[in-house]
Amino acid sequence: MKKIFVAAMVFLLAVPTFADAVGVNLSWKDNATNEDGYIIEKKIGTAATAVFVEIKRTTANAITFVDNANPGETVTYRVKAFNVSGVSIPSNEASVTIPTLPASPTGLTVITVSIGTPAAQ
Repeated sequence: MKKIFVAAMVFLLAVPTFADAVGVNLSWKDNATNEDGYIIEKKIGTAATAVFVEIKRTTANAITFVDNANPGETVTYRVKAFNVSGVSIPSNEASVTIPTLPASPTGLTVITVSIGTPAAQ
C-alpha cells in the first residue's frame, strides 16, 4: 500500500509573551489538506546535545499554540502534520530567547517626618 504523507508547514513563528505568564506564542501556516492534527516539538537550549521532544498534538486545522518557557531560556520549535498514513517532514525551526525580567529593587526604607503643628487662626 502506498503511503500518502501530508504536506509540511512553513513559516513557523515563535514570539515571546508576558500576557499572563512567561511563554511563547507559536503560529504557522496550515498547508495540509488531509491532516488529523499537528505535532509540536520543542528543544531547550542551544547545546549540540539538545534534542526535540514532542510537547503537544493538536487537532486538524490548528494554526497556533502557546507554550510556557522560563526567562533566560532559549527554545526552538518545529511542527509536523500527521494523519493515519504518517508524519510530514518538519516545518522550519523557530527559535526565541525569553527575556529576563529586571531584578527587583531592594533597600526600600521609610523615614517618619514630622510636618509640625498648623498655625493658629
